[in-house]
Amino acid sequence: MFEAILSSAALFLAYLYADPTAYMVTMVWVLIWKGLALWHAGTQKHKFWFVVLWIFNTLGILPILYLAFFSEKAFIKKINLPKVRRPKAKRPSRRATSSKSRRKR
Repeated sequence: MFEAILSSAALFLAYLYADPTAYMVTMVWVLIWKGLALWHAGTQKHKFWFVVLWIFNTLGILPILYLAFFSEKAFIKKINLPKVRRPKAKRPSRRATSSKSRRKR
């Protein structure tokens, strides 16, 4: 399993080095996401995340995960989903019970 992952990663890197356009597009992709994540980590004083994002290069995966889930201003937290309201159980109305009691009198 691990060997298959390494071989596919090696093929991907070989493709990037063979095609300069794909290499440039990938580098622009990585720089945009890494720049955004480093900027957010720096402004929010997340020293650990800043160092991790600065050292590890994961083709934009780690910066996207940081921005989505671990940042204080994570965009996943900002999505306002509508609250689902459960229908309340029907209670017998007081009028119905009181009118029956009045009829019995």
